[in-house]
Amino acid sequence: MMPEPSDRSQSRAILIGTSVYQDPAYPPVPAAANSLKGFRDLLVDPRLCRWPTDRITFLQDALDARRVVQQLRRLAEDTEDVLLLYFVGHGTLLPGGQLCLALADTDATDPDLTGVEYDRIRDILLRSPARVKITVLDCCHSGRAIEALSPLESIADVTDTAGVYTLTASDYLAHVPPLERQAGAYTSFTGELIKIVRAGIPGEEEELTLNTIYRRLRLSLRNARLPAPNQRGTDTADQFAFSHNAAWIPGSLDLWLRYTLDIVFCVDTGIDMEPSLPAVKELMLGICRRVTATMGKSRPVIRQRVKVITFSQTGQEATPFFSFPEQAYECETFVSGLAASGQSSPLAGLMAFREAMHSDWERGSAARHVQVIVVFASHANLPKAVPEELYDELLEDWGYQTSLRGLMDPVGKRLCLLAPDQPPWNRIAGDFANTIFSGIDPGSRMSEYEIDDLLGVVAYEI
Repeated sequence: MMPEPSDRSQSRAILIGTSVYQDPAYPPVPAAANSLKGFRDLLVDPRLCRWPTDRITFLQDALDARRVVQQLRRLAEDTEDVLLLYFVGHGTLLPGGQLCLALADTDATDPDLTGVEYDRIRDILLRSPARVKITVLDCCHSGRAIEALSPLESIADVTDTAGVYTLTASDYLAHVPPLERQAGAYTSFTGELIKIVRAGIPGEEEELTLNTIYRRLRLSLRNARLPAPNQRGTDTADQFAFSHNAAWIPGSLDLWLRYTLDIVFCVDTGIDMEPSLPAVKELMLGICRRVTATMGKSRPVIRQRVKVITFSQTGQEATPFFSFPEQAYECETFVSGLAASGQSSPLAGLMAFREAMHSDWERGSAARHVQVIVVFASHANLPKAVPEELYDELLEDWGYQTSLRGLMDPVGKRLCLLAPDQPPWNRIAGDFANTIFSGIDPGSRMSEYEIDDLLGVVAYEI
C-alpha cells in the first residue's frame, strides 16, 4: 500500500557529494558519487521518504567554497519546515581541530580557505527558521560536527522551535570499499543506511524515526566491524519521521502485543574481571530494566524472568530463573554479591554458553517469546583453539536453517556478546544468527558513556 505523500512545500534537502578532487592529496572516491545519487533516490522514493524532486538541491563535485556557502545560506533562510543537509566525501581537520568538508577544488594545504568549514554550516543551521534541522555527514572526523552543535543553550536562543539532529559516519576515519570495488558500491555508512530504510524494520511503527534508524544502523555497522556512527538530537528532532517503514503491515502490531522475556546472563567471575565487575553488575541490572522499558512502550511483557550463570576456573554456578517483579529483589541481591575469584578457564565461557542454551525457556503459543543470552567474557585465558566438534555442537544447539535441534525460539532468540574481538567470540558473532557483538573487553574498565551506549543498543535490538 502506497503511503500518503508528505507535504514538503516548505522544506529543503541539500545534498552535497565530492568524488573527484583536483588536489592529488585527496584520493578519488567513486563510492561517494554512488552514495550521493543513492541517497537522492531514497529521498524521492514515493514509497519511503516521499520528497518532491523540486525541493532537493543536488551538488555533485562542487567548486568554490564561497559560492557553496552562499547558496547554503540562501536556501536555509528560505526554509521554514525541514532543512536536511547531506554530505559525502573527504573530511579533514583544521589545526584547531574543527571539521572541514572538502570540495572538488579544495587545496589540502589551505582547507580553511578552499573548503567548507563546518563552523559556517553550524551558523547557517542556527540562523535558519526551519522547524527541524538535520545533518547527515558521511566523511572522516564527522563526529566533530556533533561537538560543534553541543551548546544547547545557544541553539535554543536562535528560534523557539529550534531542533537540530546530526547523524555522523564516524568520529575518526569513515570506511569505504577498496578503490577497485567502488565503481558500483556505496560508502559503507550510506550503503547500510539506504539498505535499512529500503528494507524497513519489522515490528516498528508505520513511520521510522531518525532515532529508530540510528539504533539499527549502529548495530549493523558494529556487527560488521565497521566504524560506529554517532548521533546528537536536540528537542525532539530525533523523533522526526524520516521514512515510511517498508516492513510495516497494517494491523501487524496486534501480533506483537503479548510477550514473554527470558534473559540468561553468563558472567566471567575470574580474578581478571575484578576491576570491572561493578560495571558488569550495573550493566546486568540495567539491561533488565532498559529492555523491559523499551519493549513495554508498544509490546507489553506479560512475564519476565532472569537467570545468572557464573563461570571461572573454580567452577560454574547457575541460579534458577527469577520471576520479575516478584523475585526482583532476590535477583538483585545475587547479582550485587558476585565476586571475582580464581582464574578464568579457557573453555569455561563456551561451557556456560552451552548451559544457557539448555535453559528451561518459556514455551507455549499464547505469546511471542524473546529469549536472550548475554555473555560477559574477558580476554584472560582465551582458548588457543576450540575443538571443531564442540563448536559444531554449539552451533547446532543455537540453531540455523537446516539445524535439527535448535533449542531456542528461532525468531525471538538473541545472543549478546560483551567480549573481546578475538576468537572464539568474534567467530561466533559471524556464524550465529541474531547476535549482537560489542567487540569490547568487559575485563577493562568501562566509562559511564560506554555503559549507557551498550544499554541503549542492547535494549533496542532485543
